[in-house]
Amino acid sequence: MVKALAPRIAAVVVGGVLLHLAFPPRTVWWTAIVAFALLWWALSGVRVRRAAWLGAVFGFAFYLAHLMWIQDFLGRDYGPFPWVGLSLVMAGFPALGGALVALAARLPAAPVWGALAFAAQEWLQSRFPLNGFPWGRVAFGQVEGPFLPLAAIGGAPLVSVAVVAAGFCVAAFLQHPRRFVGLVPVVAIVLVLLAVPTPPVDAQDGTRTVAVVQGNAPDIGLGLFSAGRTLRANSLTETSVLADRVRSGAVARPDLVVWPESSLSTDGVDPAVDRAVDALGVPFLIGANYEAGATDTENAVVVWNPGTGAGERYAKQELVPFGERIPLRAVTQYLTPFVALADFTRVLRPGSCPSRAPGWRRRSATRPPTTTCCATASPTGVRCW
Repeated sequence: MVKALAPRIAAVVVGGVLLHLAFPPRTVWWTAIVAFALLWWALSGVRVRRAAWLGAVFGFAFYLAHLMWIQDFLGRDYGPFPWVGLSLVMAGFPALGGALVALAARLPAAPVWGALAFAAQEWLQSRFPLNGFPWGRVAFGQVEGPFLPLAAIGGAPLVSVAVVAAGFCVAAFLQHPRRFVGLVPVVAIVLVLLAVPTPPVDAQDGTRTVAVVQGNAPDIGLGLFSAGRTLRANSLTETSVLADRVRSGAVARPDLVVWPESSLSTDGVDPAVDRAVDALGVPFLIGANYEAGATDTENAVVVWNPGTGAGERYAKQELVPFGERIPLRAVTQYLTPFVALADFTRVLRPGSCPSRAPGWRRRSATRPPTTTCCATASPTGVRCW
């Protein structure tokens, strides 16, 4: 008998929130397993269309909690519409996942096939439309969990599949313990995979000290587009504090100093930054809006060396639609505030792999990656490394 719809809706809403709770800064990775157990229970025995709707509700509950930062990013002046709207759009992918799970439920070892089917929507979400929006992939909530070592074998996709499969298998076992015998080989394989040792992260040949300077920014939403001078001034101030602490012996001199994304707008010439770098006497990696030519800008990581100033740079390759580039501008000007705020006298252009090895990396035995922002989450954003 088909269970009443209300308990199913309640289950997927709770499941979506629990999935969000698995993500940093929290360390309760196991809530993701409970989330997918609830999703499997809610999808059991329903038709494909209803499974799609339940998947959409699960996704909407998850993204509504997971994308709340958009309120702070845009500023309160725009109200909840961008946040809620994007959550609704993103819910379409779990809707597809729910429909695929309902189809997979007809197969032997259904929880495993269901996990593969649900993870397939993550693949699509990371690529479509407009290069995708990979925010909220299940694997990203497992930085403290036992599934993390699987990333050394199959990256984020394998971690996502394992987490979803764990939740689905738990629910399937609780529903039909006797039928679970057929999944024993699958469970054995999963246990073997989980036995893979975590890749070593301890120092192998000495250590490097990296100082990260967080200048912070005013909470003014999209007003940050015109607050470049404030970001630069805050970063310089905090770097001066660091230099004073190094001179006093309060902290050790770092081997490298990092400024975060958009700390500086520059064409490579900035005497104040030169002085800050010279004062510490070590290379800086500076996140900058780099003016590359008369009309182009790059979201770049620039090597700033003592004595010589700005050197080589890495430019972000995967630009965020509506945030760093405006697709379909004639239409989207009515849908997003970014179009009205964007400075079209300069165009943000993507970088390419040849610029991927800033000089400090080549001269040092330590090779820190120099990716930027959402490119870290993109399946192709750091592939050049």
